[in-house]
Amino acid sequence: MNERFTERSVAFLKLLLQEVLFRHVSTDEFKDLLPGCKTIRVKDATSFQLPKELQEIYPGSGAQTSKACLKVQFEYDLRTGKVFDLSIGPYITNDLTDCHKTIESVNERDLLIRDLGYIGIEILEKVHEKGAFYLNRIKSNVGIWVKKMDGCHVALDLVKVEKQMRKSNIKTQEFSVYLGSQKNVNCRLIVECLPEDIKAEKLRKAYRTGKREGRKLGKSTIYRIGVNVFVTNLDEDVLPKEQVWYVYRLRWQIELIFKVWKSVASINKVKKVKRERIESHLFGKLLWVFLGWGIYWKIVGQIENKKIAVSFNKMMKNFRAFCKHIKTGTLVNVDRARFSIRVFVGNVLRIRMIEKKKRTISSIDIINKLINLTQIKC
Repeated sequence: MNERFTERSVAFLKLLLQEVLFRHVSTDEFKDLLPGCKTIRVKDATSFQLPKELQEIYPGSGAQTSKACLKVQFEYDLRTGKVFDLSIGPYITNDLTDCHKTIESVNERDLLIRDLGYIGIEILEKVHEKGAFYLNRIKSNVGIWVKKMDGCHVALDLVKVEKQMRKSNIKTQEFSVYLGSQKNVNCRLIVECLPEDIKAEKLRKAYRTGKREGRKLGKSTIYRIGVNVFVTNLDEDVLPKEQVWYVYRLRWQIELIFKVWKSVASINKVKKVKRERIESHLFGKLLWVFLGWGIYWKIVGQIENKKIAVSFNKMMKNFRAFCKHIKTGTLVNVDRARFSIRVFVGNVLRIRMIEKKKRTISSIDIINKLINLTQIKC
């Protein structure tokens, strides 16, 4: 069995996975979400440790527990489920490097929502030049400048801004700013003031993390901890400042997807075997995941009540049970196959609701809120 895992088996499974992704039928499920944007692309990466014997091929961060580590890059459209990027590589390849490699796939009117690691001044410039849009947070070391009436640029003091916002009880404030030392990126900057209790909790967590990792918090990090700072080149009429946080929060959907990959598909459970077997294992698991991904979006498209959310996690757990049922050999004819499929879909629809947590708003609530605001404007 071990000898069957070769470079050819890895290539074969990669081709199968590419075929499944290519055949994905996009839906218009959330076509009214930010209609000025052609796509809403969210991207992030997940990683997991490998046997240390693979550290030359997949080097980790260098820490004692991660000599070998593999990273999976994933990007998809929030509205249709279309996958733009699914690639694997070593952990040490940082996200900004990946961003430079894949920037050519960005098209006009695409909206990119990404984490801090994917953003640099040069990337923001290229996105804007392509006629595309971005919505991101920015790192604390990026210069933020405001242009005065006399044409001079002065640094925006976020500490002062936060104090004024708290004093005047202002939750959200917007500025037209220039980013970077060359001041060559002009965009909207939205500052959201966090409640005092949330600010205090974030500060405690930051100090604990810094102590655990043996480092001190920089002044810029401490100053920024009480506010959320976003930058975007979307116009105010497309994305009002009050809705920026809600749209950016949709990026967390990708974290829930990674959770399913690991908790249901177990892509991170790797034994001490050769590289070709590990890669075949990973592509085989991802192949199964994206077969389920296609089924998920088809089910989502059949629900008439758009206020109801389907849990991808619950659907994949049912899909796993359904696949085990197939492997037992009980599906011996077409009629039984159809019956089993109806039972599977029925189970997914019956337990489709995503549980709401206290003091949080679900993704489907955010989407409907934004769609309703768009329709009111129209």
